[in-house]
Amino acid sequence: MTLSSPEDSSTRDRILLKAEELFAQKGFESVSMRDLTQSAEVNLAAVNYHFGSKEALIEEIVSRIVVPMNNERLRLLDAAEAAARPKAAPASEVVDAFLRPVIQMVRQSPLSEQLFFKLMGRCLVDRTALIPPGAMEHFQHMAMRFAKALRGANPALSHAEACWRLNFTAGSLISTLAHADMAMRFAGETENPPDTETLIRRLVVHCTGGLTAPAATKPKRKAAVKALLLSVGALFLLSACGGLMPKSRLPELDLGVPGTWAAGREAKAGVDDQWVKRFHDAKLESLVEEALENNRDLKAAAARVERARGQTRLAGVSGNPTADLEFTPRRAKQNFIGFPFGGGGVPSSMFNTFGLSLVVNWELDLWGRIRAGKSAAYAQGEAAEADARAARTSIAASVARAWFALAEAQLQLQLARETQSANEATAKAVRERFKAGDDQQGAASQLRIADSDVANTRAAVAEREQQLEAAKRQLEVLLGRYPSGKIASNARLPSPGGTPPAGLPSELLQRRPDILAAERRFAASGRSLSEARRAVFPRLSLTGSGGTNTGELSQLLNSDFGVWQIAANAIQPVLAGGRIRAEADIRRADEKEALATLQQTVLDAFSEVESALANEGHLASREQALNEAVRLAQEADQSARADYAQGLGDLLTVLTAQTRLLQTRAQRITVQRLRLENRVNLHLALGGDYQPRPQPQP
Repeated sequence: MTLSSPEDSSTRDRILLKAEELFAQKGFESVSMRDLTQSAEVNLAAVNYHFGSKEALIEEIVSRIVVPMNNERLRLLDAAEAAARPKAAPASEVVDAFLRPVIQMVRQSPLSEQLFFKLMGRCLVDRTALIPPGAMEHFQHMAMRFAKALRGANPALSHAEACWRLNFTAGSLISTLAHADMAMRFAGETENPPDTETLIRRLVVHCTGGLTAPAATKPKRKAAVKALLLSVGALFLLSACGGLMPKSRLPELDLGVPGTWAAGREAKAGVDDQWVKRFHDAKLESLVEEALENNRDLKAAAARVERARGQTRLAGVSGNPTADLEFTPRRAKQNFIGFPFGGGGVPSSMFNTFGLSLVVNWELDLWGRIRAGKSAAYAQGEAAEADARAARTSIAASVARAWFALAEAQLQLQLARETQSANEATAKAVRERFKAGDDQQGAASQLRIADSDVANTRAAVAEREQQLEAAKRQLEVLLGRYPSGKIASNARLPSPGGTPPAGLPSELLQRRPDILAAERRFAASGRSLSEARRAVFPRLSLTGSGGTNTGELSQLLNSDFGVWQIAANAIQPVLAGGRIRAEADIRRADEKEALATLQQTVLDAFSEVESALANEGHLASREQALNEAVRLAQEADQSARADYAQGLGDLLTVLTAQTRLLQTRAQRITVQRLRLENRVNLHLALGGDYQPRPQPQP
């Protein structure tokens, strides 16, 4: 028997508290284990020790909400039944006991309200995990108690109808909590919103009317069409629950992921989403926001996401029932050949028929073929969304690189102009010496060399100006502007700062949008293969219609002329010429291709991070060496100029020192830009996305 220490209990409680805060802020799916460990200031082993997994932690959080809330419901119900004995508790008291604990819990604090709505959102998205298994038995006991109490208040209800009315009551509760602000706006209560007791009283009055209503009666023959419509709605809801998102297939990758990065040991935390702020450049941040808003490539990616969503919706309706309203007016002539009546010629009669019917068709997805197709479509839609996020990350990185390239072009132009001024000053000094007749030996050749260097620096200035214009236009295109080359050129090369934490290699699989997109396509290919394999099973379809058929248009809506039919159809493929097997082979090859693509994408991602981490150290060493080289070149240039001015040195030494200083300074500027670009590449490789800051509301 293992006894937990007070320290273990405090650690567990701290993890639960921080998890509730994170889940309330971001939702259950958006919070990673890394977020939990950072917020609770514990390591991953502590979370696994106390809870085992993230899903177990979520179950614990949900149980902490559901169990006390249901206990309070049962306590209030017991009190209401005890006060009403020997009679049954009134329906209003039953409803009050059912609703009050939820409203009080939600309105207790902003955190509890946020957590409740995040839980409701999870329930709507993931229908397979509405209630944790640990709380399910307790929840069922509570539901049965309230159904029994409701039947006591309204004996005409069956157990099933009592449960359904409780379900509708819960829906009214959730709608009230989610849209109370809208109801207050419509009611004109924005100045004095209702308090908790007023809200409970209003909701109890509304729900009590529904719970005490007479029991539903069986539909009569004249309501056959209405019943058919209700059946269509029920079938639609049942079929809509079948298209679940395919699970992640990353565990199927046969890759040995190391515990740390080989090129660095910065494995303490993940990269923040606001990585552009690390450069401390407000202008760069605003340019990135502008690009994310106006870039044409991003607009195209957003359009592709909309298209993928449309395809997902289109695939989702393939297994749903279809209903068509048909109006069939017909006028016909019938000949009575061989009948001994009528005058000359063939006797005949003319008649009209008018039909109005609702025709319903539905293919029963007994083998899951249609659901597999839906699941594949959903995964493709998720892949498109991941591609869009990857495009956003890439555009943010491209803008940062273009901004740093613009800054380098400005600095290189400034350096070229400084060098031109220095060379012109040197040429002027040589020319004055030549005119004065000092040191005539070789003076003419030295003057030509000095003038040649001046011309070369002028060409260098023109080249740097061209590069600056090109850098401006490249940045303007990324921003979605016309490439006029008129963007304000006040860029600078900031300090790269400290190396960002690289996180763990395994976390890269959950951060990189291109990996997520490749994984979703791999998952989609698996579901498509399942769809193709299940095409060999029989297909069962149901068809039903109901309406009227009469010879008079005025009697078209008279139910006395009602007609209806229900039919079933089963099709078993017997001989398809190898089409089904060939389609399955194609889908199997697509799955292999998707797996290989995913594996290569993961390896490329690891390579990009390792390369960026390795380059970080090499580029820092290069910049440090170039700083020393610039210092020495400046001293050499100053000494050569001083010696030449005193007549102790020659012009060739001066020009060599000037050229070396120019080249060394230019190399240092380039390396500084390369360090910043490598830092951007590191963020990009780690999946550090950039989200624009919310603009203040006026």
